[in-house]
Amino acid sequence: MNIFTIILIAAVAGGVTYFLTTRKRQESDKQSARDKAVHSAEATNDITQVGVGGVIKLPPFGDQLGPVETHVVKRHKLVDDDGLPFYALECEHGARTLTVEWSIEGGDLYVVAGYEDGNPKLRDIGLEEDDLVRMDDREKGEFQWDGTTWYYEYSGDVKYYDNGKGRAETYYTWEFESEDERRYVSVERWPRDRGYGVYVTYAINPERIEVFSAGDLNA
Repeated sequence: MNIFTIILIAAVAGGVTYFLTTRKRQESDKQSARDKAVHSAEATNDITQVGVGGVIKLPPFGDQLGPVETHVVKRHKLVDDDGLPFYALECEHGARTLTVEWSIEGGDLYVVAGYEDGNPKLRDIGLEEDDLVRMDDREKGEFQWDGTTWYYEYSGDVKYYDNGKGRAETYYTWEFESEDERRYVSVERWPRDRGYGVYVTYAINPERIEVFSAGDLNA
């Protein structure tokens, strides 16, 4: 082996080592920046303090096999007919719209999430308008759908403030909980709509939510 071959091998080996070292350092810097964001004063992993522009990561739910990282486009305020507020974070996840709702009841934080696309129709879940009226009057009821029993939880008016601002728009809702208490079905009737909207959400463990950026609560 001549001196030129030795120099060439050494140069190639040095280049490979430099590339691997640089890549490892970049990955380390990226992880450090991410950890800093998560543990910063701004990002306290408290979803109640997340506003427009915030970035959060949810644990897997529904048909999602891995964690879902998404950013907040709007923060809607809602108030039920008992005067209790709750909030809906309208988020973008790729080309999909993801809604993350949270409420505080009895001092405990509850979070649910669901995608806007792919929700069933009222007829798909085996309900008709008469069924909803009957449950509303009796304040109880149940139905079978998607391999489980869904139980009536609540019905009433909800005031909706788009992005938390302006005059409220009122709609009527029926809320149902699955037998295993892990999924929810909301049936909504808005004055401007002729039919009923149906939305499926999944219970999310608040302790498993990561907040990368809190965004702006006043946006």
